[in-house]
Amino acid sequence: APCPEPVAWSLGDALWDYHGGRPPLGALLVPGIKEGEMGWRSALLRRTQAAPLPAWTADVELLTWAPTPLHRRWLRGFDLAEETAGLLARRLDRPAQATLRRAMFSGRQALRTESQRRLLPRKSVRLRRGAPVKDRIVLLVDDVWTTGTTLLRCAQALVAGGAREVRVLTLFRAL
Repeated sequence: APCPEPVAWSLGDALWDYHGGRPPLGALLVPGIKEGEMGWRSALLRRTQAAPLPAWTADVELLTWAPTPLHRRWLRGFDLAEETAGLLARRLDRPAQATLRRAMFSGRQALRTESQRRLLPRKSVRLRRGAPVKDRIVLLVDDVWTTGTTLLRCAQALVAGGAREVRVLTLFRAL
């Protein structure tokens, strides 16, 4: 099979291992949060507020997030990636802005196999008109990094829009 596409970001990390800990924090919290559970969401955001950040986050110039399709955001009542980006922007004293948009019917990555996830088309994520990414170091935030394909499509759109550098930070990494 052909090799996977090279990453479009320079640095990337997650605050926690999805399956790590006793009980595994990500596996315990994220499914409920994605179903709209507000108590777990608040607990996770409080924990994120106190979590140590990678040193390389200090010199980012703009924070943005992997977009959630509107219908899913509406059903949940919130967007965890957007809220996390806002929280991190306040911690880093940097602006956060919605720079990306998701195709309306790109489908849920969570319901796909690993092979199917890697087939997410480039056109599934686009840069918003007027997004201020040109010549900036952009921190792309998401909730869970599984295969990295959503992050790849987001980072590709940011680079195509002129971002000088894209860095990735997620709450959890599912290894």
